[in-house]
Amino acid sequence: MFDSLYYMGCFTNTHLKATAWPQIVVDRKMVTDPDSIFYDFDLHTSDSTVADISVMPMYNDNTRALDVTVSAHFAVNTSHCNLALVLTEDSVHHTTCDYDQRNKYAGGGTGPMYIGDMDFTLLPDTIPAEMMYYRHVARTILPSFAGKAGSLPSVLKADSIYSYTFPTYTIPYPYRAARMRAIILLINTQTGEIMNANGANIPNATDAVDNIQPSAASLTVFPNPFTEKTSVNIALASSSHVTLEVTNMLGERMTKEDLGFIAAGEHSLTLNKGTMPAGMYLITITTDQARFMQKVLLSK
Repeated sequence: MFDSLYYMGCFTNTHLKATAWPQIVVDRKMVTDPDSIFYDFDLHTSDSTVADISVMPMYNDNTRALDVTVSAHFAVNTSHCNLALVLTEDSVHHTTCDYDQRNKYAGGGTGPMYIGDMDFTLLPDTIPAEMMYYRHVARTILPSFAGKAGSLPSVLKADSIYSYTFPTYTIPYPYRAARMRAIILLINTQTGEIMNANGANIPNATDAVDNIQPSAASLTVFPNPFTEKTSVNIALASSSHVTLEVTNMLGERMTKEDLGFIAAGEHSLTLNKGTMPAGMYLITITTDQARFMQKVLLSK
């Protein structure tokens, strides 16, 4: 989830740059703290712009080749503008980013919080980044943080339309094109500010990654509650590498077992009480494509 072009641009930009992590850059006009993101964003929602932007992506699902054409209709005379293409992906999961997340819903004391297949009340206070789903992740900015020199004429006239097609970009695996968006930035090269932006979803993308059936169709535990041992039952739609982990409600690991590569079908695993004291526990089954969790109660 780390993109060197974006990272270096944000921290070395000539006009405006971030100085710490995490910080937020708003339209390259101001650097702010995440705590004030909504207030600072609202300060710029009514900013005027110099042109309307239309984005027309074309995608070949077989070759994963993406061509993006942009059309900019200028309302005023201006100059010194570049176009940049940003590709974002939604709901990025299993990232190797080290930026772990705090979880105020741990234990359920502040109410329920359930998104997709993740119940945050069952997760520890600090959640590893690889368990999170990140929204609208910038995968790349093309051709550079400052945009493409020569993508627009040096002098731009009012009520004129200018078009530019970016060089073909091959979307790499494991990026999921069906969840990606092509966003065009209109950049003032003198101030570094983003004058306007617009985007469009990648069309005709089906992505084999998106169409894979989950490797675990179900996870059940019986009996639950249990006293000495219980059966952890999983149904795999396809063969997969599988691990089993048990944690307590503080997020402390009780046991973790690498089950190796398991064939498709139904499987039953035995979980023994061992030295675990009575209480509530979270069983997590992780496969190549998914993670499933089940809360269990160990009785005296």
